[in-house]
Amino acid sequence: MKHVNKILVIANSTWSLYNFRFNLMEAISKNHQVKILSNKDEFLSIFKNKNYLFEEFSFNRKSKNILINFLNIVILFFKIKNYKPKIIISFGLKPNLYSVIIGKILKIKIITTFTGLGTLYLNKNFTQKMIIILFKFFLSKKQKVIFHNNQD
Repeated sequence: MKHVNKILVIANSTWSLYNFRFNLMEAISKNHQVKILSNKDEFLSIFKNKNYLFEEFSFNRKSKNILINFLNIVILFFKIKNYKPKIIISFGLKPNLYSVIIGKILKIKIITTFTGLGTLYLNKNFTQKMIIILFKFFLSKKQKVIFHNNQD
């Protein structure tokens, strides 16, 4: 099987990819080389058995430490740069934010998905305002953004 392009899928967990994105992953992998960047969990073996490439990456979902988040973006930048994907598909707030920042710098197509804006939408605080500003700055009109939840 010839792989047309490298696709990088970035998510908080392989659990969420398996439970909510498995059919999408299977469809993409028919014609593309797919690599997953995610936290390692008990669902990883399912993807490894299907010959997906995998690299562990912890998003520290709860961390609001600016230095830790900046270092994670730098580490992720080099992981993405080394893999050289044609497209990045991201799921989750931090994977989405990190991906749009890095995608803009490396000029890689990004498909950003939001199942819901959750606490970002509900909490009106400084962190929320900063995240929205970052998304507005780094998202271009050419990028695809998918919202799954109309209520948010």
